Formats: sequence, structure tokens, C-alpha cells
Amino acid sequence: MLFKIDTKNNFDILTPQMSRFNTKMAEELITLCVQLQKNDKSAIVDFMPIETVDDETIPIVEQVHTQFYEYNLSFAIGSVKPIIKSKFSQNVNCTPTLIEAIDIISMEGLERELMNDL
Repeated sequence: MLFKIDTKNNFDILTPQMSRFNTKMAEELITLCVQLQKNDKSAIVDFMPIETVDDETIPIVEQVHTQFYEYNLSFAIGSVKPIIKSKFSQNVNCTPTLIEAIDIISMEGLERELMNDL
């Protein structure tokens, strides 16, 4: 397992267990995220341990991000170092701290609940 999983009520926090985010990690992220989507849960990837990201993984993560929103769920990357954040498109929720990523996921969940009540 390349990720530590911290299960919460409406989302899971996935923390890579290596300092380099490579294709193998991206493939495992896809597998984990497909399962979360099936369970109607959002995802946060905690990039705290990540020091480098292989360029070919960027489009994979961006596609995972897009798929969550297509399923009416949320996706955010927390604890992203500025040099890594600059590699992602501005559409991807990247935050400098994990708590900010949790805030994004929580707020978007509340917005969906409020919109469903209307």
C-alpha cells in the first residue's frame, strides 16, 4: 500500500507514504478514488510527504479531480509545496495546509446539501 488512509464520515484523507509521487502512486490513487466514488465519498490527498512529482502524473491527478466533480463529490490536495502547486492547473483544489483542504471539502459538501434541500 502506497497510501495511508484516514477514514472520515464524508471523505477519506489519502497520504502518500513516499516522497516522490510517481506513476505507480498515481495508478493506486485512481484505484482508491474509484472505490471512494462508488461509496459516495470525497477525497483529500495529503501531499505533506511529497517532495517531487513526476510530470506525467499531473494529468492523471487532474483527471481524478475532474471525475470527483462529475460524480458530484469533492477532491482536494492539501499540504502542497509551492513548487509542486505550480505544476497543477488552477482548476485543481491545491492548498498549503491540510486544514484548508478539509475546509474546501466540508464547504462543498454543505453547499451540495443546501442545494438538494431547495
